[in-house]
Amino acid sequence: MEEDLKEPSVAALRTAAERLGVDPYRLARFLGDGRLADLLEALSRPGPNAPNKILGLAEAYLEFLEGEIAIQEGRRPSGAGTRS
Repeated sequence: MEEDLKEPSVAALRTAAERLGVDPYRLARFLGDGRLADLLEALSRPGPNAPNKILGLAEAYLEFLEGEIAIQEGRRPSGAGTRS
């Protein structure tokens, strides 16, 4: 069953990354550790707090990317990319 899901999952991730204009590997690392579930929950439960949840996830992604850039440049991330 895992193999049945692997190919469509990779294709969906690549499509999402392409549409968002981001690196698919970084997007996959960001969505790990429960963030995919957080995103799906925020999108599936409309309500007065939904925009705040989505904004929080976007801010977390930007922090994650800052940490990725720091690592790539050989710097130590300043707490960026940690799950809150």
